[in-house]
Amino acid sequence: MSDNQLVQILQNILFTPASDFYIAKLLHSPEQKSLDPCNFTEIDLGSFDVVGVPFEIVIKNLYVRGLSNTQIRFDQQGKPEVVVEGNTVSFAAKQPNTQVGYERPSDVPAQVEALGELHITIAGSPMPAGSLNITIKSTDAIRGVFTAQEEIEGELDSAEITFLVLSLHPLVSGDTLEVVAELETAFLKVINEILNRESSKLALLDEMNTFLASAQTLASLSQKATEQARLALADFKYR
Repeated sequence: MSDNQLVQILQNILFTPASDFYIAKLLHSPEQKSLDPCNFTEIDLGSFDVVGVPFEIVIKNLYVRGLSNTQIRFDQQGKPEVVVEGNTVSFAAKQPNTQVGYERPSDVPAQVEALGELHITIAGSPMPAGSLNITIKSTDAIRGVFTAQEEIEGELDSAEITFLVLSLHPLVSGDTLEVVAELETAFLKVINEILNRESSKLALLDEMNTFLASAQTLASLSQKATEQARLALADFKYR
């Protein structure tokens, strides 16, 4: 346990659905001030060789919903997987959120869903843009780390949260993560096979996690978390 009362409180309300600091509420923002929804401007999946023909695949304007349908993981003894060291809180989370007491907002899908533009160049010739749908059915490995401190000493509701890490690690084997391309081409079947290779899924997740690790993304998440923490702590007093 941390001697810091602020952190002690936050680590507990992070997995309490009724709290404003509940993990799902930190990630959800219809105004796009957090991570759900969010938009990836461009993801370059690189070049692929198919029977001697080079394919270059780029995803643009990928609009992602459902990242907030997340809950803290609990171990086999029913203990939340949250670790505190000083003023730093580390947690493991999962999707979808099945925790009793959580009501998923109507604008949040049960799974992570993404829709974007698919831009493909074959042998140096660009094709007309198509569409791309991505579905992540579940994720058992979400990692997060944040620090908490009081902006004004002795006042809990002056909490300031700084997110250092948030990353998403779903399985890439099987159909947990599915990618479906739609475009007018005789190569559609081949393109879908390429996109659903484990290596392609890993490349996609690497790009997504690079976005989540960016200074701008973490700053937005930190600001949202700070706002939610202050709401949650407004009625708390030191004993």
